[in-house]
Amino acid sequence: MSPLDLQNYIHQHIPLTQAMGIAVHLGTSEKVILWAPLTPNLNHKKTAFGVSIVGLCTVSAWALLFLFCKEAGARTEIVIQDSRMRYLRPVHNDFVATSLAPKPASQTEFIETLKEKGKTTIRLRSVLSEENSDDMAAIFDGVFVAQQV
Repeated sequence: MSPLDLQNYIHQHIPLTQAMGIAVHLGTSEKVILWAPLTPNLNHKKTAFGVSIVGLCTVSAWALLFLFCKEAGARTEIVIQDSRMRYLRPVHNDFVATSLAPKPASQTEFIETLKEKGKTTIRLRSVLSEENSDDMAAIFDGVFVAQQV
């Protein structure tokens, strides 16, 4: 799936992402990078709104799991079960969320449990930074549920 195809899929299935201006910069089963412009995501302090930050991070991790399941040939419904968001500093510019695949052992366990039981969970992390910066501004940890359909 190309980044544009993934972006269109996300916008179609999660309409808020279109209003946020989310764009897919990279989308593979190993790494997802989503970008969002600051302007439609401003708060009263002229920084990125916390809900926009957690939204971008959540969608980044969700997209990673979506692509992983698709590549594994598993047709699933994916929802978030639990999450924790740590805001480290204000975001003054356009921002990106990066999600990396978990360790291979976690991936193997996820797929085996999904095939065996039809439903499983996995913990994923997304890190947020301002565009063109390596300084973390927020860290998202979430537990996602995948169920075969």
